[in-house]
Amino acid sequence: MTINVFDQDTGMFVSQEHQDIATIIQDYNPELHLVWIKPQDRVSATDREYPFAIMHFPRDGEPYIVMMIKENELDQRVLARLFEADQAKGDPMAKLNAANKAAQVMQEYRRSQEMEELAEFHAALLKSPLHTYRHNGKKYE
Repeated sequence: MTINVFDQDTGMFVSQEHQDIATIIQDYNPELHLVWIKPQDRVSATDREYPFAIMHFPRDGEPYIVMMIKENELDQRVLARLFEADQAKGDPMAKLNAANKAAQVMQEYRRSQEMEELAEFHAALLKSPLHTYRHNGKKYE
């Protein structure tokens, strides 16, 4: 199930996976940002085909686009491409290593999110004055 969250800055709904990827990119390099190009700013056919981009915002320079991304490609493959681009050129294992690293990073990020949610649930359960507690269709006593 895809979860979409309302983004007040754009007035659009953003999927949870897109938010996760944007967070991982920021954790990987704080100068990199996943950006969405508004439809009115997409002037060429290429722009319309690639509504997302990763931009580099260097501290002492002009921002520039690192890579353009199609909407259906905005998943862990983006992370793999980003990791692969950081690797030394000519390494035949670089692509495989980057794909494996991207999958591992996504899995670890999601696991940490689940652990945070579980910790919040346990904290709420312990603070609750109720004798029974319902969560996700389960009853806790």
